[in-house]
Amino acid sequence: MPRSIIARFNGQLHDMIVDRTYHRLLHVDWIRADIDGDGVAEYVPATDKPGPSEPKRGYTLFSNPQPESQTAPKPGFYVGGNIYSDWASVPESYKEVNPKYPDPRRASASIFKFTF
Repeated sequence: MPRSIIARFNGQLHDMIVDRTYHRLLHVDWIRADIDGDGVAEYVPATDKPGPSEPKRGYTLFSNPQPESQTAPKPGFYVGGNIYSDWASVPESYKEVNPKYPDPRRASASIFKFTF
């Protein structure tokens, strides 16, 4: 019985990541989770317009430490309902800047000049 509860919970959690509900609950832009069940976590953005830059890190749900003798496979990207093996494979139409999420490379501070 407890295993079935955990399996159902994990299934619901997976669905919440895919539909981005979990992103909104946690207030995060990127989550790393195994979307396709292959054992490798993919980066999942909070929107289909995550911007031009590849994420440097993402909120990680489950931690499966790899033995040091193995090299961990590089995560893919789950964008627009598809999994892409690397950031260069993600179509440019998804890399547009979302006005809700300004480009992180843009300066956010204003320069003021005071004159008397």
